[in-house]
Order: sequence, then structure tokens, then C-alpha cells
Amino acid sequence: MPSQTITAVSSDNILRVCAHCHRMPERASELRRCAGCAVTTSVMYCSKECQRAAWPEHKAFCRLDEEHKPMEGRLNREVQRIGYTTSVRFSKAFEEFQAAHDWALDQASYAHILLKSGTQMDFVRQQPPREMLVYIFHAQPPARGQSNPATTFKLVQQGFRSIDEYARAHTENAAAVAALVKSCETMHAAALAKNDPWYLGLVPSLFMVEGVSLQISSITPIFGRSQTHSPLDDADRAAITDFIRLCTNSMNHGLPLRVHVPSQPFHPIPGRFVRTKAQGNWVWEPLFDSWKDYYETCMLKGRSASLPMLEGQTTGFMPTKLMSTMAAFWSVEGSSDDGQPSVMVVAEPGRK
Repeated sequence: MPSQTITAVSSDNILRVCAHCHRMPERASELRRCAGCAVTTSVMYCSKECQRAAWPEHKAFCRLDEEHKPMEGRLNREVQRIGYTTSVRFSKAFEEFQAAHDWALDQASYAHILLKSGTQMDFVRQQPPREMLVYIFHAQPPARGQSNPATTFKLVQQGFRSIDEYARAHTENAAAVAALVKSCETMHAAALAKNDPWYLGLVPSLFMVEGVSLQISSITPIFGRSQTHSPLDDADRAAITDFIRLCTNSMNHGLPLRVHVPSQPFHPIPGRFVRTKAQGNWVWEPLFDSWKDYYETCMLKGRSASLPMLEGQTTGFMPTKLMSTMAAFWSVEGSSDDGQPSVMVVAEPGRK
């Protein structure tokens, strides 16, 4: 499991975190790149210990990347048609986009899972999984210099797809999909062996870009408890759908949502990545301090709230209302072995 070392930037502008402990490195610390993933991904770890600890689960994806290496010439031709010089540069841009929008992608995924499974979580319990969450992006032509990591792609399709149907429709990726399902089975068995009463199941996801054979997979473990006595009603579903639309708009308009106040993890605000002149790092800067400040400023100036990320809403709810609806169903509880919050838990819904 060879790796190369790169220098990380400070935690206030970092786009990447350790793939195992999910911590942002401190200033002047180092992230270690898994060199085995150099063609299609650039998974990084904060230490050799984290890299070793992650290997049992990561090795399946690392080996999938080995299978992509004979395709490198094809991948290079595909990405050159959309303005990237090599598949490695394209992969780096795609991963940095996902890192820039990590909050929106993560929470949109949980919203899709909630809509699909309901509070009973029956869908999540089906193992091995029969469906996977698929995100399809359109690549924006890269700028001459280093493109803003938050604006390089647009999300054009999202939702669950049958794994069997997808494999039949994309025969060139059938082996990769089969390996993904096998990884789900391995991870599911390992989770069951821990006898964790909160563990419910796994949901695989696939991230794709139009016109490019490269696919990035992930597997999300779901922990929690089912709420058979509190099913989603139509108002819940409308609010959750608008929440997904809010997350999508934030990505497509280059306005990454990030938690600005640590005590309010479900109330992120939009911002922009700007490049510092001194070090050339991309730094996230908030558009405003809080949603309350934003709406008060709009009212004082006598104008309506016109952020592009608010387009297409059907419920008329303010962003904080949509976010609070999601927070009522999902809350952070439990912790990983190192004491850091690690799981999303189905919580008792608060009625609107």
C-alpha cells in the first residue's frame, strides 16, 4: 500500500480531510495520498495508522482503481474532450468539487435515503442492497488557471437506480458494480459482527460525469432506530424534497454550504471559495454571518431574498426551516472509536 506525502493547508481553507478519521489536519501537518488510487481517486490519510486501519475497507476500491489503469489512455481522451489534460487532473478537480460541497452532498444523500426508506428504514435494511444512489454531473470547461473548486461541475441527475439494471445497461462497468456489491456484503458482515444495536444497513453511491467512463463509489453505513409510529406525511416529503433542491442549487451556483457556527451543525450558510494571493490556497468565505442577518438585511433594504440557491422551492419555507425539518429526522449521535461524532441517527421527528 504505497503512498506519497503532500503538504496540507490550514484547517480554515482545507478541502480535504483524512479518509479514515475524517479530521481536518492542523496547520503544517501532512496528508498521505494512497498512490494505488492515483488514476481515478486521490484518497488521503493523516497518518500511516489511519491508512492501515482503513485498508480492509479501502482495498476493494483501491483494487478497482488498479482495474482502471489499463483504461488510462481512454480516460485521458475522454477528459481532453472536456478541457482537462489528463485523467489525474480531472479526477483531482472532481474530488475537490465534492470536497467543496461535502455538506450538501452528504445531507442530500441522507434526504434521498429518508424519502426512499421512510422513518421505518426498511429499504436500508435490505442487504445486500438492490439499489444505489447515483449522482450524475456535467463538467464545466476548466479555466486557464486553476478553476474555482466549487464551480467546476453541475449536478444534472440524482436518485436511486436498480443495481442490476445499471449493470446491464453499462456492461463495461459490470465488474466494478459487482465488486461494489461485494464490498457492501463484506462491510455489512463486519458491521453485524460488532453487534451494534444502532446499525441498520448500508447504502452504496455512485458519482459519475457525463461523457467520462470514470466512476467514484462510496458506501454509507446507516445507524439509528426506526420510527414505525412516525411515518413521513406529504408535508414532510415536500420539505425534504425542497431541502434536496436547496443542496443542489448550492452546488450548481457555486455557493458551498458550510457550518459557520459549530453549535448549529444543521444550519450551514452559503459562501464562496476565493484564492489567497499569499499562498494561492482556496479559502471559503461566508456570504453573511447567519440566515437571520441575511433576511433582516433584505427587509431593511426593501428587497426579497434572491439567492439563486433558493430557486424552485415549492413549500415557501425559509432555508432554516428546511434544515430544521431534516434535523428533526436526523441527528448526530454516537461516536467513533476516537470519540468523534460519526453517525447519522434517525431521531424522533418533531412535527411542524
